Amino acid sequence: SRGLTLEGLTTTYYLRPSTMYDTLMQMGRWFGYRPGYLDLCRTYTTKTIISFFQQIAKAEIDLRNQFEHMAMMGMEPKDFGLSVLEDPGMLMITNAGKRRDTQVIDQSFAGRISQTINFDLSGSAHNLRVLDNLVMDCKSKGSGGASGKPHHWSEVPKSVVCEFLDSYRGSAGATLVRPDVISAFIQDQEGQDLSMWDVAVLSKSKAAHNFTVGGRSVGCWQRTSSGAIHGNNLAIGTLLSPEDEWIDFDNMERKRCQGEYRRLNPEDRGEDPGDSRPPGTFIRYWRPRERGLLLIYPICSTKDKVQSNRYGTTAGEEVYGFAVSFPSDDDGGARFKKQRVRVNQVFIEEFW
Repeated sequence: SRGLTLEGLTTTYYLRPSTMYDTLMQMGRWFGYRPGYLDLCRTYTTKTIISFFQQIAKAEIDLRNQFEHMAMMGMEPKDFGLSVLEDPGMLMITNAGKRRDTQVIDQSFAGRISQTINFDLSGSAHNLRVLDNLVMDCKSKGSGGASGKPHHWSEVPKSVVCEFLDSYRGSAGATLVRPDVISAFIQDQEGQDLSMWDVAVLSKSKAAHNFTVGGRSVGCWQRTSSGAIHGNNLAIGTLLSPEDEWIDFDNMERKRCQGEYRRLNPEDRGEDPGDSRPPGTFIRYWRPRERGLLLIYPICSTKDKVQSNRYGTTAGEEVYGFAVSFPSDDDGGARFKKQRVRVNQVFIEEFW
């Protein structure tokens, strides 16, 4: 049961259905090292045990990715929020004693807006290539001209959005807005949920800096850094312009959303009486379950007197961030598929 390695062993019949991750992982020692004839080795087991190993392999790959992220930051587990994918069925990661300082949470982006506010400037050139690929994919696989804006596409397959998120090089300091985690959540959804997306590259007219992506010129939005830029690490206060969050709503959808909000909140006229747009939480409540929204913001610094605090205006090193708006769960009981994870105390402190 602890992975005894037998000389010359080529065939194993394995029938013990342990419910512990760590015990099953010991079975990786079945064959030891078999240079020259590993292709002859065979394991015969049950469908249930095979499914257990599939779950463990998925959890291990995810955890290794977190370790790589932690190493890039030069941090240790005592300083870094770690999570292990839990099995929704009968598997346990380890025994109760070893997991006494952890908690289980259900990760879901339903009804949330996730936006990048931390950036690694050394990845700018790479991310520009990623954005170029996104625009080209949207032009070929989506419908252009949505909302009357030239850089807005509708009916973009979720595979295009996930490829963008998986390729985007985020900041090591962004522990909560991780593109790979957002991508995994989108891919986990079944049926029509989050199957089609609206993608918009927001371009500012009369911008301080313009550049070309996917054959189209875009203007940068000015975002002030929330402090001095240390090395390649940039942090801003906020990326999203709230009025953009319903850019994918047509006139009928906007009227329905506005009407229902006014009915439920007759005394709320908002901070700006001339602005009839409901708050983001309400917009996400009315967003169709099959449709997510990806917003891209090219950004650059304001004319800061300190030269070292400027960014995003050098050709080939422009900076952009993204915001992802997710529809809420239905009141009728329909729920987006969640990722159940067991997390350490550092993760809990960061999350809450």
